[in-house]
Amino acid sequence: MLDRRDFIALSALFAAPAYAARALTETEFAAAEEFVELILPGSKAARVMRYIDLGLAYGVGGDVASWQRGLAAWSNQKVPMEQLAANELKPSTELERFFGLAKRAAIEAYALSEEGQKEWLGYRGGVHLESFPGCTEEHG
Repeated sequence: MLDRRDFIALSALFAAPAYAARALTETEFAAAEEFVELILPGSKAARVMRYIDLGLAYGVGGDVASWQRGLAAWSNQKVPMEQLAANELKPSTELERFFGLAKRAAIEAYALSEEGQKEWLGYRGGVHLESFPGCTEEHG
């Protein structure tokens, strides 16, 4: 017997249309989704790679070739995220450069996602305000 949570999760699978990658191949998309999830846990649930892939398809957020080179480097050399992060400011390898590119894209895409706006930015949305007091902080 399914409980309420399982039913909602299962029905969401059928309600959500399948996403077809536009800039990356399906294999590259899956690898990128795995890589980005390691950088920013929760990004897969927030569908971050969809935002990134659409951006790449329309020429925003880097070029497809950089992602393809980075993903190829990742598949050939699985380096711990801590090591990539430690070299983020002075990357010397293709994979280290890709880490910075993917991290920036993931953060921007997460901020655009519904989850990011609600959980990270605190957006409540759809809430009627009786009044708006304006900015209550002193700026100096």
